[in-house]
Amino acid sequence: MVSLMSVSEALLLIALAAAYVVIYLAKREDKVLKLTGYVIAGFIIGVVIAYMSANIWLQSQMCSAKTRYYQRMMQPRLMQPLPAPKR
Repeated sequence: MVSLMSVSEALLLIALAAAYVVIYLAKREDKVLKLTGYVIAGFIIGVVIAYMSANIWLQSQMCSAKTRYYQRMMQPRLMQPLPAPKR
């Protein structure tokens, strides 16, 4: 079964390849189309980098939260004495 993460990573690689193709094709055009191609490719690359950075940051936050949870659960629990019965 294919996980959602591997599908998104494949789409990111396809987007980066498409940006590279746009840059390659834009090199051969005149000024306006060259600028448009560079802007489109730069936008695609920027979105991919932002997505990858956010994904890495979220994964690190999840790992640190899980670590803090396990550390809290592993702390020894001291038993409190029962209060003395009232007379």
